Amino acid sequence: MNYLKNHLSLILALVSILFSIEVYFIFNKIVTNYSQKIANNYNIIIVSNKPIKNLNLKTISQIDPINIESSLQNLKQNLQGFDIKKLKSELPYFYKLHFSKFPTPNEIEELTMQLKKIPSIKKIETFRANQNRIYNLLILTKTISIIFMAIILFISFLLILKQMEVWKLEHNERMYIMDLFGAPFLLKSGVLLRLAIIDSIISVIIIGIVITFILNSNLYQNILNQLGITINVNILIDLSLFFSISIIVSIISTIIVIFSKKSKN
Repeated sequence: MNYLKNHLSLILALVSILFSIEVYFIFNKIVTNYSQKIANNYNIIIVSNKPIKNLNLKTISQIDPINIESSLQNLKQNLQGFDIKKLKSELPYFYKLHFSKFPTPNEIEELTMQLKKIPSIKKIETFRANQNRIYNLLILTKTISIIFMAIILFISFLLILKQMEVWKLEHNERMYIMDLFGAPFLLKSGVLLRLAIIDSIISVIIIGIVITFILNSNLYQNILNQLGITINVNILIDLSLFFSISIIVSIISTIIVIFSKKSKN
């Protein structure tokens, strides 16, 4: 019980840091996958007086002609004496332009200007209003996840520094004696680092359980199903990264606490 009381602050701080990072990772993957899905479905419609095979524009991944045959057949059925061959000879060519990634509003604007410079192209439909709304929503989601992570990181790091100060006071006499005998930093601060490593392992185990629960929850799966995307999360790789982050944060905190106190003395 005493151990838990003495280590709860550091464990909670580390869990908060790791959880905020994992949330950012998941949000980033969701936004990236959803953006790619939208890019596959989003296209620009152009009308040209001449056939187009290639536009040589880097943002365009594919050009597909639009088949209007079915529309003409429906029109022929509704109108008697309709000369479909004559109309087809007079109609322009319709194309869909596809993208390799979801274009930004600036990229759409630049592409529109490039297309307007082609003499044969008479009409361009970008569906810009819908595209701008979706793009702004994606950017807002990503920005919120970054701000959330930054706030949690800052507050949690302050908690870690406070816990390190408490541990330093508890072991101050031992560390002072080591300092008098010229002990190196690693030996002098070894007790703090050892405690931090133990808490890092506990934090990684806790965050592993939490992440596994979230990834297997019905709410998370329903969100992915509604978005129509799949997210691959490798728990082992993430936990290895989190353990490294925990150790680095603990070492940095220990160095800051020890040297800041030393300079004040």
